Amino acid sequence: MATRDYPRTLVEMEDLVTRIDLRLMEYRKDRNRAPPTTYRFTQQPSSTEMPRAVSLPPAPRNQSEEPMQIGRSQLSPEERVRRRNNNLCFYCGTSGHQVRNCPLK
Repeated sequence: MATRDYPRTLVEMEDLVTRIDLRLMEYRKDRNRAPPTTYRFTQQPSSTEMPRAVSLPPAPRNQSEEPMQIGRSQLSPEERVRRRNNNLCFYCGTSGHQVRNCPLK
């Protein structure tokens, strides 16, 4: 975020703040959920063998989570205004919630 230009409009500022907030929430959620990875040796290494590490299984993933949308484009200013005026989510475009509570992200 430090290398980006400053937002020129209030809408751009709101979009930037929303994205930063979402990233912080995801970071905190991931940091609190994932246990530290540790390795255990399966046998005592001899002088000629390298130790073999056994990795722990990956942390269980919630099936309702959707992977990050890499190619997702930003909303046009007109679409942002339309969604704001109609109380629609800026992420999925449906009503009844805001971006921070969107069930699709």
